[in-house]
Amino acid sequence: MSSHMPEATDEERLERQKKASEVTSDYYDLVTPLYEQGWGQQFHYTPLSPGLSIRESMVEYEVEFAHIARLRRHMRVLDLGCGIGGPARTIARKVGCQIVGITNSAWHVERGRSLTAELGLDNLITFVHGDFTKMPFPDECFDAAYSIESLCYSPDPAALYSEVKRVLKPGAPFTFHDFAMTDKFD
Repeated sequence: MSSHMPEATDEERLERQKKASEVTSDYYDLVTPLYEQGWGQQFHYTPLSPGLSIRESMVEYEVEFAHIARLRRHMRVLDLGCGIGGPARTIARKVGCQIVGITNSAWHVERGRSLTAELGLDNLITFVHGDFTKMPFPDECFDAAYSIESLCYSPDPAALYSEVKRVLKPGAPFTFHDFAMTDKFD
């Protein structure tokens, strides 16, 4: 007997894709206060560095990630799936780039703006409520884009990558860290 569910029809897949953004938004609206208590303002995994706390390790990881992503002062950078902006605040503070974060959670936008203003970084970071498969930005308006553990939640990866390409300037870097489940472990 197989433990797998029967394969979904194309209609069932389309229906799930339509609901995915709403379900994801509702989920994060519900769990964000718990995440903040447990992890702080960064909602991603990180390698632990010897002698550092988990929060210090997260900051170290985000700074290294910004370096790998080739983010520089005065760049206009897109953060896909920004959450409440923990990594964006670390990167903006350390690098000095302008960051526009997009999230499908209205609560994350509100919370991110509040936390960012408290630190006086609202001149560097903007939060936008939207779907990263249909972004409200003009073509070729970003110098770089990044995502930390968010792209895997997209119900339509092809649309997502097409949109990222559309909003990035030609040759601009797009760096992401994500996780994936292989068929063997699904």
